[in-house]
Amino acid sequence: MCGFVALFTPGARPDAELVQKMTDALAHRGPDGHGVLIGDGFALGHRRLAIIDLEGGHQPLFGLDERMAIVFNGEAYNYQSLQPQLPGPWRTRSDTEVFLRAYETHGIAGLTPLVGMWGAAIWDGRHHELAVFRDRLGVKPVYWAALAGGGWAFASEIKALLQHPGVDRRLDAVALEQLLTYRYVPGPRTPFVGIKMLMPGHWVRANNRGLHLERYWAPMPCPASISDHEAELLFSKHFDDAVRLRMVSDVPVGLFLSGGIDSAAVLQAMGHKEIHTFTIGFKGGEADDEIRYAKETADLFGAQSHSILVGPDDYAAHFDAYAAQLEEPVLNDSAMALHFLSQLARKTVKVVLSGQGADEPLAGYARYQGEVLAPWLGSLPLQRLRPWVERLPLGERTKRAFRSLDTSDPVARAIRIYAVFQEEEKLSLLRPDLHTPYSVATPLHRLHAEVPHLSPLGRMLYADTRMWLADDLLLVADKLTMAHGLELRVPFLDHRLIELLESFPDEQKLRLTQRGFVTKAVHRRVMAARLPRAILTRKKRGFTNPMDVWLRQGLKPLVEQRLLGDSPLHEWLQLKGIRKLYQAHQDGADRRRQLFLLLTLDAWARHFQPGPAVL
Repeated sequence: MCGFVALFTPGARPDAELVQKMTDALAHRGPDGHGVLIGDGFALGHRRLAIIDLEGGHQPLFGLDERMAIVFNGEAYNYQSLQPQLPGPWRTRSDTEVFLRAYETHGIAGLTPLVGMWGAAIWDGRHHELAVFRDRLGVKPVYWAALAGGGWAFASEIKALLQHPGVDRRLDAVALEQLLTYRYVPGPRTPFVGIKMLMPGHWVRANNRGLHLERYWAPMPCPASISDHEAELLFSKHFDDAVRLRMVSDVPVGLFLSGGIDSAAVLQAMGHKEIHTFTIGFKGGEADDEIRYAKETADLFGAQSHSILVGPDDYAAHFDAYAAQLEEPVLNDSAMALHFLSQLARKTVKVVLSGQGADEPLAGYARYQGEVLAPWLGSLPLQRLRPWVERLPLGERTKRAFRSLDTSDPVARAIRIYAVFQEEEKLSLLRPDLHTPYSVATPLHRLHAEVPHLSPLGRMLYADTRMWLADDLLLVADKLTMAHGLELRVPFLDHRLIELLESFPDEQKLRLTQRGFVTKAVHRRVMAARLPRAILTRKKRGFTNPMDVWLRQGLKPLVEQRLLGDSPLHEWLQLKGIRKLYQAHQDGADRRRQLFLLLTLDAWARHFQPGPAVL
């Protein structure tokens, strides 16, 4: 796990001092080593976190001759089985060299047998071309920018690109409106006009003819009927293999452990006793029990458990550092927990596994149940009740669910479920000159249109696995673990397991029984033979915290100082709208999502100081 920088500047040799400055901006991702390679029209920079081949895996790394070189961020877990199939000689024992040799020998087809996560750049001197890759599901981020003086720059993080004076750092007004809807900015946009995200499963070639973007992984889900027994056998095989491969390491491997089924399943599959687990709890509220439940699970499998308890003072003290690490404003009030959890884990290990990524392909969230019920509930005259429901003291999540039933369009329904700010709320919050004609639903429409043959639930799972995960949860996980030089691995997002699950019918994921819905159905049946019933039936928790209370108490001074005081947000948002949100929350309404997003956006703007918003 590392960080990389790559430049293609036709007709000009990149400035060595600038390349070093961009590379050094990623020092936190790679505290174990660094390297730079500069030639006519290109440059590669690398910061290394040594996980595999500790002594020999330094980068940039050359291929069979010195016409090709690579900088690599991530892991190709099955490199040992692939190495004998590729030509030698070999300079190292690293997965990086296998990745390079696979491309060097077979081109983009060489990536097909590779299993893993990566952002990588390869300089191909044979064709005077820079090739840049992102893994299939977007576990690792890759950003790129067109440079004002010509050429392109690529990097593992935005802060490296911002070191370059040729990158346009003005605020993208469309991205701002998307953020206020989704809680994150869907790729390929970022908050900066001049910086784009390379999409999952894509690669790009930069050469004298221009920039050529292609998709190399685009499986077409074709669900087919399958018996419960066969589904369980296939899931068990693929899941166990996914965990086994992610144990490959020359340094100790730990686990982020909650009290739920997903991380417990990973712990059971890890298969030996000397595992360190890491858990976080929150001061105030029932979420503190997460530590107790996780310790019970760790004790069950003989693991060594570590935990940390944080509160609103910790959040306030680290808010600015959190925004700088995250680089993109994201509404995820449990995301900062990863900051503290990663600090804790890094004292003991350099690699952790996680149960992240199970809920999206396996229909683990309550919103998926709503999607199944929507056709029936939508036939009721619920729109007549909406004015009454909006006035009732119901939770904000319940109101969003009710709003979503007011349409038969699955994309519009999803937007209303996700939306931090509904359309009418955005109108009263955004400055009038920043409203854009762009439809915030466009990214979802694109993904739904790729799989028109799937059920509404199937399309929702397909879209969430490719957008919600990559642009929110995985982005947060990468940035906040790598900020502490910690590598995070996610077995549930092994692309072979995803392809398998997307070949299963809906009922293997979400099953309606006489007792109600069973989420992650095939997963639960398999784990029934591996885990105690108490874990299987425990209420889904995640990193739940009492943020609604904190915003009225411990974080109240931060809200008043940041949002109601002299905030850069006032360049884009109307102060009266912010005050209205603040007062509503203080009066008992649930506005935690809206306020926390604005706090995050404020901290981001203070740190990165983007230029004026551009429509």
